[in-house]
Amino acid sequence: MNHPHHHKHKRKLGITKKQETLLVRFLDRSLTFMGILTSVAVVPQIIKIYSERDASTLSITTWSFFLIYALLFFLYGLIHKEKPIITIYFLQILTLLPVVYGILVYG
Repeated sequence: MNHPHHHKHKRKLGITKKQETLLVRFLDRSLTFMGILTSVAVVPQIIKIYSERDASTLSITTWSFFLIYALLFFLYGLIHKEKPIITIYFLQILTLLPVVYGILVYG
């Protein structure tokens, strides 16, 4: 349910329907790109863990919470049939699992 002053606020800002659509499209694409980039950013950590066979400086708590967060959002995306959320968090799960496993093995 929208806030009762939702439309009044938009008029005050002078946002047209077309501008709102462009903004939403820009945010959708930007967040999808950043979500994918975030997954790619974990790859060097994976390489470091397995090449050095050492994860003693990493926190199992922190990385486990990242993984749980990604799993919950992945399930949320499935339930709501939101392909960008499903894609982003599936990729995050794929990169977070090896980190958590590496911490358990080499930590």
